[in-house]
Amino acid sequence: MPVTDVPGSRRPDLSALWRERWPLCPPLAYELKNAYHDRWVRFHSLPDSKRYADDEAEYAILLHRYNTVLGPAAPVQHGPRRTVRR
Repeated sequence: MPVTDVPGSRRPDLSALWRERWPLCPPLAYELKNAYHDRWVRFHSLPDSKRYADDEAEYAILLHRYNTVLGPAAPVQHGPRRTVRR
């Protein structure tokens, strides 16, 4: 049941919002960069456009960069990694 069918709901239908904000593109995120190439941006989280961390040093870089961008709004804090024993 769509949210708009719930009695008393004031939430707009997600599909209607999509059509309003991105009318040139179906609701497929990967097509946004083609339909709205003038607004497309990609952020690289690791040096040399690397996508995934391979070791603890790279995870530390990711954590530092995410915390820098998010700031005090949503700090990510982790203690040392723990080994799960079975």
